[in-house]
Amino acid sequence: MDCQFEFPLSEKYRAYLRLDYLLCRLFKAAEEGEWPFFTVLFDLLDVLDRGDVKAELIKDLERATEQLSRWAEMPGVDAVQLQGLSDELQSHRQWLLNQQRLPPNWRDDPLLMGLRARFTVAGGDAPFDLPQLACWQQRSSLQRQADIAAWLGSVEPFARALSLFLRLVREGGRGEQVVARNGFFQAASENLVLLHLAGLPADVYPSVSGHRGRYTVRLMVLGNDGEATPLAEDVPMVLGHCCWQ
Repeated sequence: MDCQFEFPLSEKYRAYLRLDYLLCRLFKAAEEGEWPFFTVLFDLLDVLDRGDVKAELIKDLERATEQLSRWAEMPGVDAVQLQGLSDELQSHRQWLLNQQRLPPNWRDDPLLMGLRARFTVAGGDAPFDLPQLACWQQRSSLQRQADIAAWLGSVEPFARALSLFLRLVREGGRGEQVVARNGFFQAASENLVLLHLAGLPADVYPSVSGHRGRYTVRLMVLGNDGEATPLAEDVPMVLGHCCWQ
């Protein structure tokens, strides 16, 4: 199976991708059990507390709406589909504008905040550390699932907004076949925010550094002993550039 890699080229998109990853894990963890669910939930809160993601996403949704308006003036486009996307972007933006913090209600939940203080401690979920968690786990399955559904409902609009914006960015990317000479590739680009790499041999992964204007890719080989060494041969790969203003 072809392993695909995606790398952000700015701190804002690094935060976006990390949040998108955690949100996907959160909804999946809700189906697997309470321990992974709470672990991911508090990881998500930690990332949200590190910067003003809401303000950045509001601005990006507005830019995306303006971009769709420009595309609508081009011949041959599906005006109905573009209008639907534009309406969806505006709806997400308005929801974000109405929220004081993300996600709403989580920080006002006494159970979540009581658990959060101990989940950073190794083994901090022991019953003598978190008797409220042990008590909550004794509630009926229906009641626990209702609580989880309510917590997910608070963050789901944000998850949809971020997912839609990243989908527009990713689908606007262009891919091309290139060759990493001696396992090394570098190039310049304008307004580059995400880099996609695919088609690499098994046990080979890319190490990427750079910014919106220039980047370098160094291919590494992961040995059976766990050691990684630079690859020193020509390797073809599919490189995708995702640019955004």
